[in-house]
Amino acid sequence: MACFLPLLANDTPNDVQHALERIGPLIITPNAAHDDALINVREYWIFCAETSTPAPDASTVIKYLDDGAQKVIVTSVLATKLAQQGVPPTRLVLLLDVTGGMALSDKLRSLASGVLLKTQGIEKETISSVKKFFPGAEIYVFPENVDNAVQTIRELSQTGSKLVISSQSFTCQDSTSTRINVSDAFIASLVSDRPDGLFPTLITSYTHNHSLGLVYSSSQSIRETIQTGRGVYQSRKHGLWRKGETSGATQEVVRIRADCDNDTLEFSVVQSPPGFCHLNRESCFGSLSGLAALEQTIISRLQPGGAPEGSYTHRLFNDSGLLGKKIREEADELVEAQTREDIAFEAADLIYFAMVKCIKNGVRLKDVEDVLDRKA
Repeated sequence: MACFLPLLANDTPNDVQHALERIGPLIITPNAAHDDALINVREYWIFCAETSTPAPDASTVIKYLDDGAQKVIVTSVLATKLAQQGVPPTRLVLLLDVTGGMALSDKLRSLASGVLLKTQGIEKETISSVKKFFPGAEIYVFPENVDNAVQTIRELSQTGSKLVISSQSFTCQDSTSTRINVSDAFIASLVSDRPDGLFPTLITSYTHNHSLGLVYSSSQSIRETIQTGRGVYQSRKHGLWRKGETSGATQEVVRIRADCDNDTLEFSVVQSPPGFCHLNRESCFGSLSGLAALEQTIISRLQPGGAPEGSYTHRLFNDSGLLGKKIREEADELVEAQTREDIAFEAADLIYFAMVKCIKNGVRLKDVEDVLDRKA
């Protein structure tokens, strides 16, 4: 996650929205949650303020979470109701409006994993007091006015908190006195401990969530990646390196994150064949294993000419009745299994047939993981 969170305005240009999506969750309003333009937004929080029309109740907020919102920003009253209905603190951010003073009670400490402060400006004493009252909680600051966004992001980062700022403040062009370039905002809090000023960058697969390789990024390469959504890095020998420009093994960069010290990056990418490694493998760290390897094998069996003669998986793709029968059989066998070895064996069989069902219908492991994350 970046050291700031954008609150998405209705008139945000598409290029700005796409750039902001790559560096962390967007904060949207309840009304925007029904906007067709946001259907494909991968990571978002919903700001359930009392000024929303109509004001959302607990059941509506729970539906937001079930529909894909990672977190919701709610008042203490609504947070209490949601906690009573079993919503975990990890999904809640507590809204505290300190522009007119605030009163804190001990019962608020355990309700949420984060606190969003609505303030008039950057009030460091207030931020410090809230951090002490909510130990371990993430602190987000939403000031009424921000004079210098880059400086504010840096100042808040030093206090361990993050700025919330309207997307109207951003541009994909050069920064001006009224607009800040999205990449400049992201880079503002980064700190390199290397003499060459580069940032170690771990490349991971968005679809399989495993490591592909280690590269380096510069401010210039980060800017181009955020702007274009393509993997661009800094070669220590050859300068700017646009991945796949000559090999064809391009990358779609889905998400860029900084680590807890803001000196290392992670790029989550969709990698084009034959893979990230110069040895024409998906990963520099060797072959896939486990569920990721099984998924790739099953997908290959679905491709024309990808299944060897007599392939059982290919037969399952073409016989829905047989596939359904095997899923039910393996589920029953898992229920009846008693020993550790038998349970693992039957679970593996069931997972295999379930994955055939998923892949046949265009569902990938990442889709299943996304649903599990929403249910967590």
